Amino acid sequence: MTETTINIPANSRPSGKASFVMLGTGFDEIEALATVDVMRRGGIETYTVSMTDDRLVKGATGNLVVADMSITDLNPEFIDWLIFPGADKGQVAVNPDRHLQKIITDH
Repeated sequence: MTETTINIPANSRPSGKASFVMLGTGFDEIEALATVDVMRRGGIETYTVSMTDDRLVKGATGNLVVADMSITDLNPEFIDWLIFPGADKGQVAVNPDRHLQKIITDH
């Protein structure tokens, strides 16, 4: 197998209130990416957020997705919607850490 490198674009930044689709290891790719696609086509400012500091997130079927930002880049002041795609119950995607739990509770 040949190793390939890619350039990952810089983190995206919202211009105001926006929707954030949270991606954790094991997230359901269709639930996440179809939602992002429909919302963006509808003109809703929407970003994907890795639930960790690593913007590269592995979905339930092994697809690797580069999130628009990591959890440390998420500014709670900009949150309009928080969207959590499904996953198997043991996966990070449906088991937020304490930092993310606080963001959810405060929102």
